[in-house]
Amino acid sequence: MLSRLLVATLTVGGAFAAQGTLQQVTNFGSNPTNVGMFVYRPSSVRTSPALIVAMHYCTGTAQAYFSGTQYANLADQLGFIVIYPDAPDSGGCWDVHTNATLTHNAGGDSLGIASMVRYAITNYHVDPNRVFMTGTSSGAMMTNVLAGAYPDLFRAGAAFAGVPYGCFAGPDMWNTACAQGTLTKTAQQWGDLVFSGYPGYTGPRPKMQIWQGTLDTTLNYHNFGEGIKQWTDVFGYSTTPVSTQSNSPLPNWTRTTYGSNFQAISAAGVDHNIPVQANDVLAWFGITGGGSTTTPPSSTTTAPGAAQTHWGQCGGIGWTGPTTCAASYTCTVVNAYYFQKSDALTTVAVPPPSMLRGKTIEEIVNRWSSELETHVKDFNKFAGEVSVWDRALIENSKNIGALHSHVSAAEREQNDINQSLDHVEQQQKDLASTLDAYEKIAQEILGVQGASLRALDTGPADTERDKNYMLATDLHTQLDDLSGSLSQMIESVNALSLPSDSNPTDDPMSKITQILSSHLESLQWIDGAVREVEGKVNEVERRVKDSGLSTSVGLPSKNRGFGLTG
Repeated sequence: MLSRLLVATLTVGGAFAAQGTLQQVTNFGSNPTNVGMFVYRPSSVRTSPALIVAMHYCTGTAQAYFSGTQYANLADQLGFIVIYPDAPDSGGCWDVHTNATLTHNAGGDSLGIASMVRYAITNYHVDPNRVFMTGTSSGAMMTNVLAGAYPDLFRAGAAFAGVPYGCFAGPDMWNTACAQGTLTKTAQQWGDLVFSGYPGYTGPRPKMQIWQGTLDTTLNYHNFGEGIKQWTDVFGYSTTPVSTQSNSPLPNWTRTTYGSNFQAISAAGVDHNIPVQANDVLAWFGITGGGSTTTPPSSTTTAPGAAQTHWGQCGGIGWTGPTTCAASYTCTVVNAYYFQKSDALTTVAVPPPSMLRGKTIEEIVNRWSSELETHVKDFNKFAGEVSVWDRALIENSKNIGALHSHVSAAEREQNDINQSLDHVEQQQKDLASTLDAYEKIAQEILGVQGASLRALDTGPADTERDKNYMLATDLHTQLDDLSGSLSQMIESVNALSLPSDSNPTDDPMSKITQILSSHLESLQWIDGAVREVEGKVNEVERRVKDSGLSTSVGLPSKNRGFGLTG
C-alpha cells in the first residue's frame, strides 16, 4: 500500500507560505487511535469563524499538507481556522476500513477527528454551521467516511482522488478490489452504506464534491462512477447530471452537477496526482464567491468587461470570466490557473528571500534544476527500493502461505501426538495402580500362608527334589521299554500259536504233534521272558526304595496283562 500511494506526495505541488505556524493540541477529547491534532489559527480570526479539516495523503503528515496546500494561506486572508489531523498509522494512511471508524462514535481515526471538531467549536468559538472537510487520496477516503459517520458535524466536503464510503471496508488497511476498480454496487447499495454510518440519523447531510483523474491507476477511475452512484442516492438525485461544464475549472476538466448538494469533477488525462483546487473548494463551501453551504458555485459565465467582486476570480489559464477589478482592488496571481481580486491598499511588497538576492534568473533556475535533479534521483532510488520490496512480497506470497499451512499442519499433528502421549501416560498410571494392588494382595497371601510357602524357598530340599524327579523320569522310560518288549513277545507267541499251512492230505496226528510242540516252545520262551521282566521290575523297586520316592509318581504297575491268545 505504501508504494501504491507514495506518488500522492506529489499531489499538492509546491509549498505555500503561511504567515503563522502549526500548533499541536493535546487532550482534545475521545481519541482511541491517538490521531494527532494540529491547528492553524491566523493572526486575524473572524468572529464565529469557519473551520476546515484538511486531511493528508498516505505517507503524508499534517505538516506536509499544511505546507503543500493553500488552505493556511487562504486562512490568513479570510480569517477561518484549519485543523490538520495527523494519521497515527506508521505508513501515514487513515483508518477507513474498520467498522469502528465507519460508525458514529464507535472509535477509529474518525472519532479522533470528530473530537477535534467538537473541541474547536467549544474552545475556538467556531460556527457549527460552517464546519467543512477535505482531503487527498487517503485523506479523500476519510472525507467520505466522515460524511457518512458524522453528518451532524460537517456541512460540506471535497474529496480529491478518493473512493466511496465503505469501499475499503474489511479486515485489512488496503483493499485491492476497491483500489483496482473491481468493486461494483448499485446506487441504493452504496447509499445504504452511508446511512449505516449513523443509524437513526434523520438530519441534513453534508453536501459533497468529488474529484478524480481519468488516468488514476492507484485508486482506479471506476471509483469515480461508483461515488456518483453513492451520493446521488443519498440525496435522492438522478445519476444524470442537471448541468455539465467543460473546461471547468481547468482545460479538459469536466464539472457535472447533479443537484445543489452534489458535484463531480473529472480531470481528463490526469493520474492519481490530481492538483488540489483550494479556491474552488472554498467557493463550494461558501467561504468565498458569495456561495452558501446549500448552493453550489454558479455555472453562469459573467460577461467580459464586468468588474469582479471582492475575493472573486479575475484571471488564470482557462478563465473566461471578468478580468477587471473595481477601484481600490487589484488582481493578485495566486497560481497559473487562478488570479484573485484582493485589497490593493493592503497589498504589501514582499522582498525576495535572501537566497535569491543578487542572482540572475539563469543562476536561480540552474540551482533549482540541480536541486530538483538531486531530489528526483533520491526519489527514484527510494521508489526502486520500494518496488523491489513489493516484488519480493508478491513473489514470496505463495511460499509464505504454504509455509503458514505447513506450520499449522505441524501444530495440529503436534497436538495429536501430545494427546496420544497423555493417553499413554494415563494408561501407564492405571497399570502401575493395578500392579500395586496385586503386589499388596500377594503380600497379604504371603503373610497368611508363610509356613506353607516356605517350601518354595531354594536350598538342599530343592536339589534333592530335582534329583528324584530325574530318577522317576528315567524309570518311566525303562518301563516303557519293557512294555514294548512284552508287546513283541506277545506278537511272537501269537504267531507261533497259529497253525502253519500244510497239505490237506497230511496226517492229522502230525499236525497235533506239531501244534503241541509249538505251544511248548512258546511257553518255555514266555517263562524265560517273564523271569527277565520280574528281575527288571525288582530292580526298579529296589532303586525306588533306595531313593525313598513314593510309587505315586506315576510308575506303571508290574501286574500287566500280556493278552496271550491261542
